[in-house]
Amino acid sequence: MERDNYLEGLTLRGLPLLNMVLFKIKDHSHLVSTIQQHMVSSYIPFNAVEGVLGETQQALQRERHPSERDRKQEHRAPFPFLGDGEPDMPPLAWTIIWNGTYSNLYGWYISDEMRRWGYVFWDAATLEGTVGREMLRRQWEEYWDDDPRDNLI
Repeated sequence: MERDNYLEGLTLRGLPLLNMVLFKIKDHSHLVSTIQQHMVSSYIPFNAVEGVLGETQQALQRERHPSERDRKQEHRAPFPFLGDGEPDMPPLAWTIIWNGTYSNLYGWYISDEMRRWGYVFWDAATLEGTVGREMLRRQWEEYWDDDPRDNLI
């Protein structure tokens, strides 16, 4: 479990770190030192069972301090894919799983299996040109029988 927390923490460093590792690192010792500098666990023990990204913490936050994003989610505001690189707009994968509507759910609501392959980092051409869309849809349906927004605590 701890290994997964560190792997997720490293993944959450995002595309700048990935770019550095893939294109700017020239030798093994530089790679090791770079990864050591950026390695951090993603687990924050607010709730020993779920963590800060768990269902309970999200529900408490929405109950105590509902945001504009929570209201958009409640009303299923449209949130369509408008193209890769559009500021403040979702990637294609996000719009696929939420059917083009707004969702403010994260963490626990997204399966580990989906997060491992970095579904939100795939551009539209890659997702559409591979089995990515089908895999995403299958994994989502295996994890959820219905829309998790309908059953919030």
